[in-house]
Amino acid sequence: MSACTVGCIALLPLANYTSSMKFLNLYTMRTITGDQFVVVPTTAEVCMKMNLLANNTKHVTSGDLVFEYNWNAVADRLTDEEDERVMSAYRERST
Repeated sequence: MSACTVGCIALLPLANYTSSMKFLNLYTMRTITGDQFVVVPTTAEVCMKMNLLANNTKHVTSGDLVFEYNWNAVADRLTDEEDERVMSAYRERST
């Protein structure tokens, strides 16, 4: 029998009726979807795992934190048109 809980990092909320979230499973490094979760403080183990992943990546970074969606940088503030475009694309992918 598999474990009922796994260590994950929340990636983004899904626009659905159950308020599901997309998570990164820290053991398999795959994304999973769930609607029942408990928010806990980030542990040293999670920090070490994420630092290890960052050190092993082949991506060259500028050192600045950049959030991306579909390989496009997400601005700190979206205009109404940009927000609608992102949500429309997301709704199309969810159906």
